[in-house]
Amino acid sequence: MQKFIHPSWMVIFFSAIIIVVDIVLAVSGIIKNDSLETEVIFEGASEWFGERVSDAVADEELAGLGKGYLLGSKDSIISSMNDKIRIVGLSHIVVVSGTHLGIIIGFAKKVFGRISRLSGIYFSVLLLMLYIGIIGLTPSLVRAGLVAILSLVAWYFGKEFEPWRIIIIVAALSLLYEPRFIINVSWQLSMMAYAGIIVILPILLKIFYAPDEKPGFIASTLIASIAAMLSCLPISLFYFGSFSIVSFIANILILPTIPYAMGATFIAGITGFGWPAQMILKFHVYIINILSEHEEFMVTIEKGNPAVFLLYVPVVIMIIVAKLVYIRGCRDRLRRCLLP
Repeated sequence: MQKFIHPSWMVIFFSAIIIVVDIVLAVSGIIKNDSLETEVIFEGASEWFGERVSDAVADEELAGLGKGYLLGSKDSIISSMNDKIRIVGLSHIVVVSGTHLGIIIGFAKKVFGRISRLSGIYFSVLLLMLYIGIIGLTPSLVRAGLVAILSLVAWYFGKEFEPWRIIIIVAALSLLYEPRFIINVSWQLSMMAYAGIIVILPILLKIFYAPDEKPGFIASTLIASIAAMLSCLPISLFYFGSFSIVSFIANILILPTIPYAMGATFIAGITGFGWPAQMILKFHVYIINILSEHEEFMVTIEKGNPAVFLLYVPVVIMIIVAKLVYIRGCRDRLRRCLLP
């Protein structure tokens, strides 16, 4: 009987080829680190909305931070605040990523998913396209958009994808769209942060909690931050040469309120009512100002040192050991069920 390779494995195979070819082209210098131009379809809408937020939230620092959250625009944030955000390790919050798209999809599924599953996915995609049209196809947003669409398809059909397959497929599709993403630090950090959340986070949860236990809100935020940090730390050290120990505190205090800051900023831009946005953004600025004063918690090394990638070795070992323990545990449970 002739055996055929499953189509899903063919997709993985060709996706892996695309990634390997891009890496080879980047190493050989054929793919150069030129500046990427972001295509913005609804640029006028973005500018109009930004002006409305500035009028509603009178303080320039607060308005810039709010627009940075919602529109992913670092240019709107004053330079001194940008420096403080970098010191406390919160640069990722002003880069449009899966968090932003997750909020949009969650809203659409909650509101329109009550009508039907098809309505939920239709309006989710519609809102995603509108948002991407306003922000533009940035490297991190391309990655997040592909993940969001795959997640919606899986949700619609009631299927689950294995994490490593999603990572490979999303990376390949991103590089098909723009091969230069392979040497873009924003794309690299976005991919690794996503990999940390879907691969390392479940392992950490199994290490710290029993199968029938669930972490609290603060604990889950902290563990998610650790997972993203473990996957992104070598890349951050290679490009920037610094890392802040207080980033854990900053993430715990600020990340949970980001959706509310985004929602309040959106309301301020649409209605002109900026008081809720001012209150949340003032809290964020206060935390960032306090934590950024402690530069002694910054770990600095020489930029461009390839030795930092050796930090991935213990992470990979942890993943392999966790997988082996999980497989052995499944086999033990199976034996107990089958044997008398």
